[in-house]
Parts: sequence; C-alpha cells; structure tokens
Amino acid sequence: MALTPGQYLRKRREAAGLSLDDVALCFETVPPIAAAARAEWLGLVEADAVPLPAGIADALHDAFPFDPRVLAELAYRLADDPDNIAFGYAVCRSCACSELDPCGEGCSWVPGDTGLCTRCRDRGLGAPGGDTIIVATLAKVAA
Repeated sequence: MALTPGQYLRKRREAAGLSLDDVALCFETVPPIAAAARAEWLGLVEADAVPLPAGIADALHDAFPFDPRVLAELAYRLADDPDNIAFGYAVCRSCACSELDPCGEGCSWVPGDTGLCTRCRDRGLGAPGGDTIIVATLAKVAA
C-alpha cells in the first residue's frame, strides 16, 4: 500500500492530536496570510494537491513530530525518480510512525503485524492483520 507525503503528514498531525487550524496558528507566512487560509492550504498539502516548501516543512516539524527523512523519501518516491532503487521499511497504517519516527510514548510492532504499532493497537485505532505500508528508502544507482 502506497503512502504519499501528504498522507504521512496528515497521519502524524492527527497522531499528535492537532487540527489543521491548530497547526496553521504555529507559523506565519510572507506575505501574511490569514490562519484560516493557511489551514485550507495545509489541507491541500495533505491531499498532495500542492507542494510543501522546505521552510514550511521545518515549521510543521516544530508543530508536531514527524521524521523529515521519511517525508523526503516519500517525496522522492512520488517523483518516481528512475535513478533510484528502493529498500523498504514499515510505517504504521494508523499513525504513520516508523522505526525512524516512533510514537512519543514509545511503541513497537504488534507481534506478527509490522503494519500496526502497539500504541495504535492499544488505543483501538487499527485492526490487526491489515496491509503493511512500505516506505522506500532510496539510494542512487551506481553509474
């Protein structure tokens, strides 16, 4: 099952218990844009309808936890760069935590299900036995 950069950010924001409006209040723009418009724009980012500028990614990282490496790898995969090869690791299908970005309270994989973390299982946020989301870790192919 593929995970996009926007889906990853949405899952990590929701796992932090924040709304789009909450996050929109965490940063300013130049030129100034109203918080409601920033929240609407963030919704478009999460829908992968508009790109995420690096400076805003830094501001989002200050607002809620996510691993910038995971976000970058998802963006590279979305771009479908033919000069890269992929090696995979799992991301929780409910909150999008990973070995690179575990839940703040700590979590591990549900035994026999590398697609669901123990935090989400314990909170009833994901049914065991679903699809495992694989994120590609990219490396340049030697020429």
